[in-house]
Formats: sequence, C-alpha cells, structure tokens
Amino acid sequence: MDFNLSREHQLIRKMMAEFTEKEVKPIAAEADGTCWPSVRRIAEDLKLSRRTVQRALADLERHGFLERTHRRPNGSLTSNFYRLK
Repeated sequence: MDFNLSREHQLIRKMMAEFTEKEVKPIAAEADGTCWPSVRRIAEDLKLSRRTVQRALADLERHGFLERTHRRPNGSLTSNFYRLK
C-alpha cells in the first residue's frame, strides 16, 4: 500500500527532526532520532489543531515513518517518545 505524506505529515516529521537536533543532541550521548515533543507543542509550533497532529502521528506510525513509545506505562499523561525512521 502506497502512502503519500500530506503537508501536515511532512511538517510534523521536520519539526521532530529539528527538535531532536536542537534539544536532544545537546543533552544526549547518542541522538538516534528519538524525541518527545508533546502533541500540544507540535500543534502550537505548526499552527495545527491537536486532533490533526494526533491523526498525523497515528498515520506516520501506522505507515512506518516513526515509532511511538509511551513514556509512562501506568497511563498518566505525559508526552510520548518518538523515533523517526
């Protein structure tokens, strides 16, 4: 199945890569594409609705463009870890 990245998908992937470069690399020994921006931050930075960001993240994960790891297994609210592929 082919999947074409929409403008929103492309913006989110770019924002996550920039987050990793600017905020993760300075503090991490190895930056492997992992980042943890919140849905709220992505939405605010890209001027998108939170729901649009949630749908785009789910699409990107489903089609293999990123991996999502829940940071708190007990279900409490915090941002997830994302790893770009």
